[in-house]
Amino acid sequence: MLGRFGRSIDTGINYMGFVWRVLCLAALSSGFGGAAAAQTAPRPSLTVTPSSSVNISGPQGGPFSPWSTQYRLSASTGTIKFAIAAPFWLRADPRVGTVGIDGVTVTLSLNPQASKLSPQAYEALVTFLNVTNGQGSTRRTAKLTVEPSSRGYLLDESGGNLLGNRGERLIAR
Repeated sequence: MLGRFGRSIDTGINYMGFVWRVLCLAALSSGFGGAAAAQTAPRPSLTVTPSSSVNISGPQGGPFSPWSTQYRLSASTGTIKFAIAAPFWLRADPRVGTVGIDGVTVTLSLNPQASKLSPQAYEALVTFLNVTNGQGSTRRTAKLTVEPSSRGYLLDESGGNLLGNRGERLIAR
């Protein structure tokens, strides 16, 4: 006897093999069983606290306040790899790493180049990236306000302080 597609179904072997393959493929694609079920487990997400932005200010050449700010990174479950991208005037420590549910503290501090910046407001984003799967990646705004110096230090044409013979900043008189 021939079936609909011209194959013999006398024994039912070919037909049952076909049905079995279809059922297996359907089960795997729906997340039922085996490796597919492992993919439905919760994916670890990056958590960054506090949610506040970074606000630093001070006169040209420094001192700036606060000099550093700390964030706490943690994974919702398991472990994840992270990376931090900060503007050139900030340094992240650590900048890359692995974090679990116990968390890690990241310190954002001013790069020494910040003391050479000209007076104005600088604003950029600090990106906290979940390198493992992207879940929970977030950004914080970073603001640096460099005010005109009231101390009257002499600056060279690139905005750096002119230094005396002993390395001290020269004061304008």
